[in-house]
Amino acid sequence: MASIPTVKELTEKYEASYNARTSAEERMPVDKLHADARATAAVLQGVYQFGKWVLKQQTPQTADEEYLLRHAGQKGIIRKAAAKANGTAVVTGTVGSSVLSGKKLTFSDGTEYEVTSGVVLTQTTGTITLAAIEAGTSGNRNEGDFLTFVEAISGINSTATVVSLNGGTEQETTESVLYRLLEKEQNSPQGGDADDWKQWALSVQGITQAWVYPHESGAGTVTVRVMSDSDTVDGIPTEAILERCRNYLDSVRPVTVKRFFVLAPEFQEQNLTIKVYPDTADVRIAVEEELRDFFIKKRQPGGKIFLSQLNAAISSATGEEDHTLLFPTEDIQAGVNKIITLGEIEWSE
Repeated sequence: MASIPTVKELTEKYEASYNARTSAEERMPVDKLHADARATAAVLQGVYQFGKWVLKQQTPQTADEEYLLRHAGQKGIIRKAAAKANGTAVVTGTVGSSVLSGKKLTFSDGTEYEVTSGVVLTQTTGTITLAAIEAGTSGNRNEGDFLTFVEAISGINSTATVVSLNGGTEQETTESVLYRLLEKEQNSPQGGDADDWKQWALSVQGITQAWVYPHESGAGTVTVRVMSDSDTVDGIPTEAILERCRNYLDSVRPVTVKRFFVLAPEFQEQNLTIKVYPDTADVRIAVEEELRDFFIKKRQPGGKIFLSQLNAAISSATGEEDHTLLFPTEDIQAGVNKIITLGEIEWSE
């Protein structure tokens, strides 16, 4: 895109054009000419800036958020909203006591939850289902976390212990919306082929990467492996997100698909032995950071990483410095449901 002239350049062009069209006897005073030229140049540059902005909105890759979402909406891609965490917790108390739906609990950081399905204790413990009041990852809790009832309940102890409470995700990022839009533009719907399954999976809240394997578990089957950027440990989605994906895929899948599976890949750690020259702390840090990014970019269930790619990644971190990759000594192959990830780095002296 051509650069926009500066106010000074436009002023000079205005003055030159005026002088070229006006005789010396008819020209206005120099001060007035300069003032008029500068004022006109400032307005004209604003028009240039607006025109440049309008052009940027014409393509999704350069559009601002508002117009990117419009491009996506025209293709049927709607930004994924934040989702609430939900799950179960154990309450204790005297037999016959009850916890009703609608009761509120809080975590120590102030996050609030509401009971969606209560319980009448037939023994001293019982299980309630609950959901976060606000959507987002802040509502996700670990097993064993304690929640406190906002109001005392007769016969029920004041705290509940989390069994599982997850599935909370943030609103989809613009980068993710753009990725899904480009995926759909490059792979038009084909009546349920692998690309369709990938796009369906990516439209589910919490899913940010998906790989599709037709017939992996037999004729007529589809296996979908997914990753997530929230409510996860290093991108591995929780069961709540997997179940959300299964339910959605079940609602859109072709009737001819006999069975389908939604799985979370497992990590396959790869240890490395490297010698760098010079062997300094800064060089080691640079190499480790580059390798972590490299393994994230290359992650694919059942994928393969070539030694040449590993060496290139290390070289990009060390710059002009040299290195020797001592281990592994051959290309790395991931297992069927495995994603290769960086393990320990041993620095050879």
